[in-house]
Amino acid sequence: MGRNKELNEKNREKSRASIIAAAKKCFAGTGYLNTKMSDIAKAAEMSYGNVYWYFTTKEELLKTILQDGFAAREKIIRDASETHGSSIDKIGAIIDGYINLYRNETEFTAIYTSLLAFGGTEFFSSLGLDAESLVRGQNELLISVFTLAVQQKTVVSVSPEILTAIFLSFLNGVMITYRDQIALLPQAEIRNSALRLIGQESVFYL
Repeated sequence: MGRNKELNEKNREKSRASIIAAAKKCFAGTGYLNTKMSDIAKAAEMSYGNVYWYFTTKEELLKTILQDGFAAREKIIRDASETHGSSIDKIGAIIDGYINLYRNETEFTAIYTSLLAFGGTEFFSSLGLDAESLVRGQNELLISVFTLAVQQKTVVSVSPEILTAIFLSFLNGVMITYRDQIALLPQAEIRNSALRLIGQESVFYL
């Protein structure tokens, strides 16, 4: 009996993951606004009713995709902040982690950049998504890293909150502007540009 329950749970997890993967493909390919739940069902090779059993709206699917993406970004910052090394080593690891995420998770990148370009946090709010809660964890972690950097005098001496805003604006801007070509951009140059922007003149990893 327990074995059947475990098997059923695995099948449910597999079906849910297939629906999310199909939604990411549709949202990235044709755009969130142009995608219907029936399109997602077709891409997942499931009936509409089966998809509806897991997710009642495409807004719910979008929220799940964004939460997963931001959780991955938060993990990058958390892992970097807990590693040994200077504050600049930590910031460099965060930059590399972000770039690799944008390159490897191309569907999330396409979805997120299109939403940022379309209306950003205001658009998220119009869908009933709490944009602040999506980014709160990563922002708090970044502020703690930049607090350390200011204390160690490895970056320009301004508030960590401002440094966080500048840092994220730069990386998000690169992601939006070069979404389809980001894999072609030299990673070392992106890293060094971000470091110079926050007042670190040293050049790393060339």
